[in-house]
Amino acid sequence: MAGRVTFTPASRKRFLAALRGSGNVSEAARHAGVSRSRVYDLRAEDAAFAAAWDEALEAAVDALEEEVRRRALEGYEEPVFYGGEQVGVKRRYSDSLLRFLLARHRPEIYGPAGMRDREPADEPPPRVVIEMHFGPAPAQNADRRAKRGAEPDTARRPVPQDAPKADSEAAPRTAPEASKTG
Repeated sequence: MAGRVTFTPASRKRFLAALRGSGNVSEAARHAGVSRSRVYDLRAEDAAFAAAWDEALEAAVDALEEEVRRRALEGYEEPVFYGGEQVGVKRRYSDSLLRFLLARHRPEIYGPAGMRDREPADEPPPRVVIEMHFGPAPAQNADRRAKRGAEPDTARRPVPQDAPKADSEAAPRTAPEASKTG
């Protein structure tokens, strides 16, 4: 076949080494000096080359997994700037990478199917989750309010950060329809 670049044993070695380092076929082909289509053709023709390719990609993925694990567990340094100058570094950790690793290695527990298959007893009841975030429900505060001499309807509840600000000119709230007598 005329015009076809020869994929020599040396260029194959360069391709596989670059593939092992980058995990990117196009980049590895450029490094070896051959076209991307040529390496795919050779992969289809040569079972030994295809096996070496798969091994190189496995090594590249192993290196990525090591980096993900390192960032999740050991963290990474992020520069801190003040006044346009770097004044220090802080160590950052990636919770999302940690969740990814757990879901990947323990899908029965942390993956989507594992989370779906959990028994309701494994999760705290919604009331407990709400109390963890906002404190006890108003009915449970009745004794505390009574000790302070506060009226039950004067209890304050936390306002979410993204709640709109109250307008001082707004009309007063009316009682719910169910409480109106007709």
